[in-house]
Amino acid sequence: MKVAEFHRMCPNCGRIISDLRLKRGLPCCRCLPEPIDFEEREELCVALGENLKEFEKLCQLDRFVKDYTAFFKEKTGFTPWSLQVTWAKRVALKKSFTMIAPTGVGKTTWGLVTSAYVKGKVYILVPTKLLVLQTVDRLSKLTDKKIVAYTGKKREKEEIKSGNFDVLITTTNFLYRNYEIIPKPFNFVFVDDVDSLLKSAKNVDKVLSLLGFTEKDIEIAFKVLDLKAKVASLGERVPSSLFERIRRYEKYLERRRKEVENVLVVSSATSQPRSRRVKLFRELLGFEVGKSATALRNVEDVLIYTDRD
Repeated sequence: MKVAEFHRMCPNCGRIISDLRLKRGLPCCRCLPEPIDFEEREELCVALGENLKEFEKLCQLDRFVKDYTAFFKEKTGFTPWSLQVTWAKRVALKKSFTMIAPTGVGKTTWGLVTSAYVKGKVYILVPTKLLVLQTVDRLSKLTDKKIVAYTGKKREKEEIKSGNFDVLITTTNFLYRNYEIIPKPFNFVFVDDVDSLLKSAKNVDKVLSLLGFTEKDIEIAFKVLDLKAKVASLGERVPSSLFERIRRYEKYLERRRKEVENVLVVSSATSQPRSRRVKLFRELLGFEVGKSATALRNVEDVLIYTDRD
């Protein structure tokens, strides 16, 4: 029995849809007049035919997951964990994020497999030269991409400067000292152990520039941080002009976020950074480096039956 209809909730067209359709994972009756039973979403995409709209993104994501999972298994011999698949989906959706998970969960393995899988230029940052060598060794077994790494040899700097590579692997210290010679931007940047990167707060600016953000973007993000701090200090006496300035800057940053589609993934087991500069990740990329606080809430689900049809 149909209990309710929801406005703007059809996952395909955004129009009215019944609770029965939503329970079955189907779009509304305008998109799909005759309901169907399906095992994979691809069947639903085929059934929608010319009415396929927002569902196309979901079907593309399903195809990505299927292909990525097969690639992961081929390269490692293991099926990726559901957590690793979730991380891969974020990359597919062009979303930057932090991986905070205990040692041994598979963060580094995921980072290397994903670096081998994604298209475009990749930069992998690790804490030490020993890890650079280990990363080169592991990644070369996963891909035929041209890998360039800095291990201390002079000719390696020339190779990096030329930009003739698919994957660059260096220490975070190398980035700090040789930022100017590194060709930019990169489509995918993987930071294995973000704590070593954040030893120098200036590295935050450098990583953002690697993705394609400009000095103006970073400057405006700082202005937003300053204005938000001012709002917090003023309490209830905040003038509307201050909110208007924040909205104007945030609109600019939102547009830049859409233009810069390159992805940053940072990995950490314990990250609790204290530098104010880390907040730039939130303003420019929409994620925070550090553990988020969670709490239980006292919430009741309530349903009211009405007399109306």
